[in-house]
Amino acid sequence: YSFCTLLARVHKREGGREKGGVTKMSSSEFPSGVDVNSAAPSESSSSTAKSPIASPTGGLDGLTRLFESEHFNARMCVTYIFTYKNKEPGVLEYLVNKLHSYPLVEVEQFIPQLMCLLCWNNTSLPVVEQYILTSSTKSINFALKMIWYLESDHSADRAKRVSLREKIEIAAINRALRSSKKTVIDTPEAVEQEVLAKDRLCEYYNRVTTFIHQITELSLQLRKLPRPDRQAKLVQDLEYLSSALPSFAINIPLGSSDVEFQRAVRIPASRSKVLNSRERAPYLVYIEYVEGGAPHDPPAIQKDENANKSIEPAEDIMNMNETTAESDSEHIPRTSTDEVMVDERYFHSQLIHRDRSQSPSPLESDSVTAKLDKVFGTSWRQTVLDIKETSPYGNSKGWGVLPCIIKGGDDMRQEVLAMQLISTFDRIWREASLPVRLHPYGVVVTSNDSGIIELVTDATSIDCVKKAMPEDVRTLSDYWLLTYGSPQSAAYTDAQRNFVESMAAYSVLSYLLQLKDRHNANILLRRDGSVVHIDFGFMLSNSPGGVNFESMPFKLSQEFVDVMGGVGGDMFQYFRVLVYAAFKEAMKHKDEVIKVVEMMIPGPLLPCFGNDPKAAVDALASRLTPDSDLTVWVRDAVDQSVDNWRARGYDRFQRWSNGIL
Repeated sequence: YSFCTLLARVHKREGGREKGGVTKMSSSEFPSGVDVNSAAPSESSSSTAKSPIASPTGGLDGLTRLFESEHFNARMCVTYIFTYKNKEPGVLEYLVNKLHSYPLVEVEQFIPQLMCLLCWNNTSLPVVEQYILTSSTKSINFALKMIWYLESDHSADRAKRVSLREKIEIAAINRALRSSKKTVIDTPEAVEQEVLAKDRLCEYYNRVTTFIHQITELSLQLRKLPRPDRQAKLVQDLEYLSSALPSFAINIPLGSSDVEFQRAVRIPASRSKVLNSRERAPYLVYIEYVEGGAPHDPPAIQKDENANKSIEPAEDIMNMNETTAESDSEHIPRTSTDEVMVDERYFHSQLIHRDRSQSPSPLESDSVTAKLDKVFGTSWRQTVLDIKETSPYGNSKGWGVLPCIIKGGDDMRQEVLAMQLISTFDRIWREASLPVRLHPYGVVVTSNDSGIIELVTDATSIDCVKKAMPEDVRTLSDYWLLTYGSPQSAAYTDAQRNFVESMAAYSVLSYLLQLKDRHNANILLRRDGSVVHIDFGFMLSNSPGGVNFESMPFKLSQEFVDVMGGVGGDMFQYFRVLVYAAFKEAMKHKDEVIKVVEMMIPGPLLPCFGNDPKAAVDALASRLTPDSDLTVWVRDAVDQSVDNWRARGYDRFQRWSNGIL
C-alpha cells in the first residue's frame, strides 16, 4: 500500500475521513518501497493534528504534514512507533525510517522503551529490530547500552534476549568502516585491513565489557567485607584497574553515542570513597579521560613511567581474581496568600527572571567559599584542578574528569525511568522559560543488578549538612545564616532564591510522580542553595513497607519554610507562584508525560507499577488533571504540605532508626 492509502484506512477506522483528501507528495517524501503513484487525491484538507502525542484524528493532511514537519522530533517519532506497532505495517516502516534521520543521542534516551517493544510485543517487529542493528553499526556505545539494558531484563523470553544480543554484537563488531567513499574489497590487502578492523572492534568490545564488569563487581565484593576493610580494598583494586586503562583504550562510561571518543586514561584511586549504605557498598570514583582518537587507535598519550608503577597489560585485568568475603548502608512585592495566582498578569509579574551566568557570583566570594568548604569539602572546580595537577595526563588536550557512583546489587531500571521523567519535566519548564530548577543526571544500567550513576557535584545530603555543622546549628535556616551571612546579603538572597526555585520544581515533581522515602538523606543540598532529589526506588504506586505513610502532596517541612522566610514572607509567596506555574505547564504536556510511562508497560513490571500498571498510569493522568480550579488546588496543596505531620513523623522515624537528621 502507499503511505497515503494506509493513512486513509487508519483515519477511516479511527473516526471517519475529513472532506477533501491528502496533499500529493513527491517520491522523496516516502520510505523506499512505497508506491506514491497509487495515492491520487489532489485536494488537500485544512485539518491539522491537534496533539503530537494523542492518536491522530485531525485529518490525513494534518498527520502527514506533522510527520514531515520540522517540529517532528525523535521523541515524537518513538511515541508514534508505539502507537502503530501493531497496526499498519507501512506506517510503522515509514516512522522507523524517519527515526534514522535523528542523531543517536536523541534516540538513546528511549532505549528502555525500544527494548520493551522488541522483547515484549506480541508480534515481531523486524523494522524496529533492523533500526537497532543499523544504529549499532554506527556506534558501539549505543550497542553496548542496548545490550546492557537487554541483559537487565531476566523476565523477558530468554531465547529472544540471547538472539537479539547476538545480532547486536555482530552488527556492532562487523560494521562497515565509516568512510566518505565505499571501499571495494577486491585485493588481499583490502581483505586483511577489513579483518584487522573487525578484530580491533571485537577487542574493544571485550575490553569495555570486562572493565564495566570489574568496576561493578567490585561493589558487590565490598559489601561482603567488614566495613573497616572496604576502603583499603577499594583503593587497591582501583589502582590495579587504573594501571591498565591506557592499554585498555576504552570510552568512558555514561558517554553519549554521538560525542567524540573520550578515552579513559586514569583513575585517581586515592580519591575514591565507599559510600554509606545500609545494605550495599556503592562507591564514588573519578575517571580521567582525554577526547579524541578512536577505539582502535594506539594510545594517543603515553603515561610518564616515573609517575606511577609499571603498567600492567590489559590481559591481566581480563583475568583479575575476585575476592570473596556481609552488609550495611548517600525584591518581590509583598502579597497576601489570597491574592496569589489570581490571574495571568499577576503570575507573570511575580516571576523572577535573572541571568544565571552573572559573574562573579556572591556565592563565590572568599568568605562564603571558606564556609562552604567546611560543609561540602573542596568545590568541584577545585577538585578538578587538584586532580589535573597530579595527573600525568592533566596537560593533554581534551582532558577531563567524569565523577560517577558505581552500584552493585541494585536494579537500576526504575532509576532510569525516573530520570527520563525528570528530564522531560526539566525540558518542558525550560522551553517555557520558567525559573524552576531540576537537576537530571546520567544513569546507565549495566546488568540486572548493577549500574553507573553520574555524581551530582558540589552537593551533599541535608542530613550530612546538619551533621557537619556545630552542635548549636541544627536547622537549615541556622545554616543559611552561618554560611551565607545576613538575610540582606547578596549571597543569602541568591542561595535562598535557588532554594525556592528548585524546591518548587521538586515539589510539583514529587506530587505528580508520588515520590516517597523523602527523608533528608535522599534530598541533596548544593553549594548554591538549590536542592536535588535522589533515590527513586519508591514512586508512582509503591512506597516503603507497602504503607503509604507519606500521603501529603509533597514534603515541605517547617525548616524548608523557614529558609523561604516563613509562610508570610515574600519568597514563600514566590514559591506558591512557581508551583502554580510549573504545574500549569506540566498539565499542557500531560500526554507526553504519560506516554513516557505508558511505553514501559509492555515490559517487565517495575516496582513502581505494583500489580496493576494501568492503574498506575491512570492515577498519573488523574494527578495531571486536578478536579478543582488549579489556583485553588495549588493553594490547598501547599497549605496541606506545610509542616505536615506525616512528613514530620517520617523524618522522626528515620532519625530514630537510621540516625538521619
